Amino acid sequence: MAEIVAKTNDSTMTVKEYLDMSDLNKHAKELQVLNHVGNDVLKKLTDHASVESFIDGLYNAKTADLSNKEYEAIAEAQSQGKSYQLKFNLKDGTYMGMYIIPELKVVSMGDAYYHLPDTFFEQSGDLFSGLKQEVLPLY
Repeated sequence: MAEIVAKTNDSTMTVKEYLDMSDLNKHAKELQVLNHVGNDVLKKLTDHASVESFIDGLYNAKTADLSNKEYEAIAEAQSQGKSYQLKFNLKDGTYMGMYIIPELKVVSMGDAYYHLPDTFFEQSGDLFSGLKQEVLPLY
């Protein structure tokens, strides 16, 4: 089994292509918000309607053409503990993961970054409020 994360012609997949191919709405049974490393569950959505609503909100993300400054902001947010892993546990026992930085309104799916609209956080913002994680160690 493999996860398709990009196109062979090096073009970016749209969010719709990525989510439709995975049929995530149909297969997801719960959503966990983990720390960036993925070893600590910070919050969980188990209600199917809430998980489905969250996934529907992701469809509104737009492909991000990031500048060097924006990539630097992402790296800084990750090192400061502001990046979280989203883990969609699927009905077949596998999972699909992505990363989100609520402060920057950016989500990473597959091999691309996407900007999330304000409405996404208005609908699901409570999921990200009050989250705490340790800052990643510098090596």
